[in-house]
Amino acid sequence: KMELRKTLATKKIAEEFPEAMDTLHGEADRVLQIVTTQRLFGVLKSSLVLAQFGSRLALSYAELKRQAGMMDYDDLIAKARSLVVGNDEADPLTRGSAATRSSAAAWVLYKLDGGIDHILVDEAQDTNSAQWEIIETLANNFFENFESADRLRTMFAVGDPKQSIYSFQGAEPAEFERTRQEFRHRIRQAKGQFYDALLDLSFRSTEAVLALVDKIFANPMARSGLFFDEETIALQHFAYRKDAPGLVEIWAPEPAAETEDTDAWAVPVEQQFEQAAHVVLAERIAGQIHHWIGTEALLTSKDRPINAGDILILVRRRNAFFGAMVLALKNRDIDVAGMDRMILNDQLAVMDLIALGRFVLMPEDDLNLAVVMKSPLIGLDDSHLIDLAPGRDGSLWRALSQKSAGDPALHSAYTTLQSWLARADFMAPYEFYSLVLDAEGGRRALLSRLGPEAEDPIDEFIGLTLEFERNSAPSMEGFLHWVEASETEVKREMEQAKGQVRVMTVHGAKGLQAPIVFLPDTRSIPTTSPSIFWLGEDKDIPAWPINASYVVGTISDAKDREKALKLQEYNRQLYVALTRAEDQLYICGYDTNRAAPDECWYNLIDTGFDGLDGTVEATDWQGATVRRYASGDQPEADDSGEPASQIEPLPAWASTPPRPEPTPSRPLAPSRPASADVPVRSPVGPDMADRFLRGTLIHKLLEVLPEVAPDNRAALARQILGHPTHELPANAIETWSAEVMAILDDPAFAPLFGPDSMAEVPLTGLVGDTPISGMVDRLLVQHDRILVVDYKTNRPPPLSANDVPPAYLQQMATYRDLLRQIYPGRAVDCALLWTDGPTLMGLNEESLNKFSFLNTDS
Repeated sequence: KMELRKTLATKKIAEEFPEAMDTLHGEADRVLQIVTTQRLFGVLKSSLVLAQFGSRLALSYAELKRQAGMMDYDDLIAKARSLVVGNDEADPLTRGSAATRSSAAAWVLYKLDGGIDHILVDEAQDTNSAQWEIIETLANNFFENFESADRLRTMFAVGDPKQSIYSFQGAEPAEFERTRQEFRHRIRQAKGQFYDALLDLSFRSTEAVLALVDKIFANPMARSGLFFDEETIALQHFAYRKDAPGLVEIWAPEPAAETEDTDAWAVPVEQQFEQAAHVVLAERIAGQIHHWIGTEALLTSKDRPINAGDILILVRRRNAFFGAMVLALKNRDIDVAGMDRMILNDQLAVMDLIALGRFVLMPEDDLNLAVVMKSPLIGLDDSHLIDLAPGRDGSLWRALSQKSAGDPALHSAYTTLQSWLARADFMAPYEFYSLVLDAEGGRRALLSRLGPEAEDPIDEFIGLTLEFERNSAPSMEGFLHWVEASETEVKREMEQAKGQVRVMTVHGAKGLQAPIVFLPDTRSIPTTSPSIFWLGEDKDIPAWPINASYVVGTISDAKDREKALKLQEYNRQLYVALTRAEDQLYICGYDTNRAAPDECWYNLIDTGFDGLDGTVEATDWQGATVRRYASGDQPEADDSGEPASQIEPLPAWASTPPRPEPTPSRPLAPSRPASADVPVRSPVGPDMADRFLRGTLIHKLLEVLPEVAPDNRAALARQILGHPTHELPANAIETWSAEVMAILDDPAFAPLFGPDSMAEVPLTGLVGDTPISGMVDRLLVQHDRILVVDYKTNRPPPLSANDVPPAYLQQMATYRDLLRQIYPGRAVDCALLWTDGPTLMGLNEESLNKFSFLNTDS
């Protein structure tokens, strides 16, 4: 522990040689200092190794991001800061000033300054120092010539330091207070007006909840970390809903389960029924909720019975209680949203689906096959495996094939597995799993055993099959390797959990609220310590003690600071948790083998409860003694015990398979018809590279120029064609722009490119039974006539309309048939604009009719 021993000599020696004790203490201090210095050198050595490794890792990571053209969250802040503040190498004392700001940053600020009149910062308590530096730099010019400025410029920031709980994302609540004081000084120095609004009126919580919050944080131990100014003396809230009935209730903590010492070699022949304290508490909370719902207890603020969606259960961390709480609710058939975050590979449904994929790749893997056979997808039990596995000749798969004829359950399992095995080689992962889950009832089987919480993991798994196939060649082996290596974490949006109890962490509940809130995880404090400590004024020097014995000297001081900061955030988490409650707040907890610390939430809340006037002792529905504090007009309790109405069974249509999808299953794009397309000009022929570029640019010009005033079209055409990336010679620019202008200026084409025309028009619909989705290059809509034009690029134009390829005729006929449905009673004319000319060619009705989807003979 790096502490001097209480006694350096025996009592007798100390009495006989008292002068030696000072020498011993001096020597002990010297040795302690030497050992401390030695260990600090050890920290230096390990930190240098970490810095070398970390720098290489950071460089490799940066290179991977550069190659992929991607940025992470920190990059977004760093790049923005670099743009407006300048290079990071600037002196910290003058960073952000014009003297050290790079020319690029100065130019960016110059361009931005004229366009920014108002800056709004939301959730300001979660803004870190780099983000504040960006904001301060953008606002620098707000205070120059403030009185003589010809426009009003404002800075608005809203935030609550008491709710800053994202330190792991770099949030610094003290920065909010520092910045507030800085802006107050600068605005008043510039003779501007500074408004400091105190947000103490709560539109969410009742007086009972807010009174408890005020009493809790009157305690200096709880108050630490909530305020960063010297002005706030006491926390005081006011309720907008003054007369609304509110209730806060504190339960006695569940004691730790008593365990008996048993012989380590004793045979476990008796089942142990003792429950851990967290399980007992979870069962009690679930019982309370079940009682409310079953007796249709009234939620007065909503004037209706309490339902599962009114209840929010908040925990500090996802621990054993989290899972026990979800399980207890499910055991009572209470709708629960499940976990707010989950590792996809840890979900039972996903594990079963991965095992199925492994089976179709290697059916001879006995253990994996046993997993699949016992999964809900097959549904065999241990008795079937006992019949198959012991004494078998060869693999389990072989034993199943041999014994399947004599047992209906084994026969069904073998037939199903064999069908999956046969099709796996010919199907992509998405197609394979979709067929198993939907058409063959796999999803229904998984949900019937695992419950509705398996729905989300299954959907996420199917989504991963699509994501994999978008980026890789579809293969079962590749997909399974990718899934197992990725450790996908899924975050669920709990605000969308309508009609379900939500069990989630305080971090996840930020911004949410509920009429009834439970706080069960209240008897512990954060104990984990960071493995790396940051030293120096700017906290930019990493120190890595390889174990606890190296936490000495400045490292020990840094650890103490981190612990104090962690406890401060722990207090802010308590504030956030308490203020999620609208009407009713229930405080409970469970003990472990360790005593609850004085700083834990439960003790802080209990002390606050003692300060309330009007608390009473009462009994809950199970007869347990609780302490209550109420406000507003409380409804009379309904202890009739009458059950709520039963849920009606699903109607028949809910289990009826949908009609088959139309053919084709995805809409047909007319520009990519099923028939063979016409050949394009070869890009490797003489002058073909220019022809391809020419067609593309003419297409673009015909799309863009009609939106420009006629007098400006020619100049814009030359500007577009003359862009350096095209590398066009002057004669090509003039020739191509002249050809496009000849079309646009031709009186015969004027309506096509006039104000009643549209470019790039999407069309979607059904032509007969065929779904169609396409994009029309040009559409002219008149009161009696529709003209649809499609551009053809890089293709040789035919000599006449009779020689137009069938693929194009089918495309235009499809557009015509869709437009006739959209504009009934109007004539629809079709034309092709060949950019390899350019030539506008009309198409006759007879040719189009031959290739229409409505023509059964086509």
